[in-house]
Amino acid sequence: MTRLYMIPIFAIFYLLPLVFCTFVYARLGLVVKRQNIKFFCFLTATLSFLLAAYLTIPPKMVLFSKLQNNAFGDLSRNVFNNVIPEWFFLYLFFGLPISACIFAFRKRELQQNLSFTTLATAILGVVTLITRGKMTRTLIHETWGDHAALIARTEAESAGSVGKVIPQTLELPPLKLHYGDTLNQITVTYETYGQLNAAKDNAILICHALTGSAHAAGIYDGDNIPGWWDPLIGPGKPVDTEKHFVVCSNILGGCYGTTGPTSINPATNQPYRLSFPRYTMRDVVEVQKRLMDALEIASFKSVLGGSMGGMQVLEWAAMYPGCVRSIIPIAIGARHSAWAIGLGEVARRSIMSDPAWQNGNYASDQQPETGLGLARAIAMLTYRSFESLESKFGRERVSDTRALTDVSFKIESYLSYQGVKLVKRFDANTYLYITRAMDDHDISEGRGKVSEVLRKMKMPALVMGINSDVLYPETEQKELMEYLPNAQYVRINSPHGHDSFLIEFPQVAVRIRKFLSQIV
Repeated sequence: MTRLYMIPIFAIFYLLPLVFCTFVYARLGLVVKRQNIKFFCFLTATLSFLLAAYLTIPPKMVLFSKLQNNAFGDLSRNVFNNVIPEWFFLYLFFGLPISACIFAFRKRELQQNLSFTTLATAILGVVTLITRGKMTRTLIHETWGDHAALIARTEAESAGSVGKVIPQTLELPPLKLHYGDTLNQITVTYETYGQLNAAKDNAILICHALTGSAHAAGIYDGDNIPGWWDPLIGPGKPVDTEKHFVVCSNILGGCYGTTGPTSINPATNQPYRLSFPRYTMRDVVEVQKRLMDALEIASFKSVLGGSMGGMQVLEWAAMYPGCVRSIIPIAIGARHSAWAIGLGEVARRSIMSDPAWQNGNYASDQQPETGLGLARAIAMLTYRSFESLESKFGRERVSDTRALTDVSFKIESYLSYQGVKLVKRFDANTYLYITRAMDDHDISEGRGKVSEVLRKMKMPALVMGINSDVLYPETEQKELMEYLPNAQYVRINSPHGHDSFLIEFPQVAVRIRKFLSQIV
């Protein structure tokens, strides 16, 4: 939906200063000299340009990218993105200067000289109102395809970046898993940013979500796409690599370098596929703990992550409370709900119903594309909200076809596109295993009541929920807040649903920076 609704709002806040200026200048009898006309024309044109820039270019790419990476910069981004209403910018950059210009010149000939500038500015304002609405529907997060966050990550200045990074691997000893099986050979892939201090206590662990990886920040050689949380990690950023040693590893069972279903089984010299043992988030954390020991980290200043990453955060607090001085679980609950489990099951059935799945024995270059693509489509719908999808797609069509099996609506095309993207970078069997491990997420299993388990997590906690999250609604985060003895709750206000923690960087940044500054 375009922002045509802004036009009457603009008109109201444009007329108010007109009336006000008319009264003031009539009372004071102010007259601006003829020689000042060029200055006021220049002022009007300049401020109109600023308006056009604000309305058509994502703010993070212009104003916000220039703000200093500190608490003031984070707060400014947060305020401009979420607090100050859009009409205020219309008034500040458009209505006020034009009003001043028109009524400052009481002589008719001077007013006539301004007529062209005023008319051009008015036309520009209306056009940019409409243009911004159209551009908003194409600038969206990487899970959309081209989100402004991805563009901001890609085109941001190099300042504050960790620069080029190289994934590292570590071989770990055999591990007995939660369900009784043993993995005799484990490789974990990880990335680090910053330096470990002499006390070995300035480390922060970042935990990724379902289809994420260890590439949380920086860029790879030959690839200019920054890591999935790059705006938050780097010199001077909320997770400051000048102060902290930041670690992010691909989870056990993943397909980005850590041992999982796509890895070679040393006993058969063939990929594990479905012979890979079942694992849980507790096993994932156990592998991370062994990585921590190998890196000689004494304790983590904080462990943070969203969605599935939040599951790992809570397990760290339950399993190794002495190793974690604070936690930041984002958009997650204490256990997977029936709603989330049901969605995961539908996604798995989509994959297993594809004949190309071949009971998990497909070749690596012959994935069950239809099934995995459908699973991704289901997930993408849950990562968003009604408002987000409606504002981006509405009932827009990509073709006028009315054929029963053809793609007609833009939302259909988008979901298909997302499926194709995931097939190129992810593995279907891995998807089955990870979603099973997510369904098994329950911090109370074998430990007592949820309330009792949470009350034992005495370290400071920053719990973050999203007001439009339909996958893990705020009620789940508020349950965490209710029982964690040393917790504070923060809401991310966004129409973008569950994925907002990967989109609303200004809101997330200001909260994380403030919280980490309080942790010793």
